[in-house]
Amino acid sequence: MKKRNILIAMCWTLCAGTVLGVLMQRQELIAVRAQRDQVAVGLPKAIQRAQPEVDKGNRFNSADDSTETDSHELLQLRSEITRLTERKRELAGVTEEGTKLRTQLGGSPASSQSGIPVPPGYIRKSEAHFVGY
Repeated sequence: MKKRNILIAMCWTLCAGTVLGVLMQRQELIAVRAQRDQVAVGLPKAIQRAQPEVDKGNRFNSADDSTETDSHELLQLRSEITRLTERKRELAGVTEEGTKLRTQLGGSPASSQSGIPVPPGYIRKSEAHFVGY
């Protein structure tokens, strides 16, 4: 029983250490990003524009991440346009089919003022009256 408790305690310690390590790395990453932004603000515009070309391989070193965001947003919008255009093509025949069905329904002999013929003995809701038990 003692071995089991020791093993459990070691596992909990390992988990807690891992979580602590991840949190520390997160704080370091935030500090590095803040430092990068401060340096980027102090640089002249020509150097800021040239810096992403120098550091192409490392995305964390680029001073302007807005181009990546804009590119991603542009791809999403293009995808949405493609999907909507395809949907529009699918629904193009629906209006024609609807008008054709309306003309067929209007020309049928069964269509009267009420629309659908009722079976014999049927009482309409508007004609029904409560007569008691």
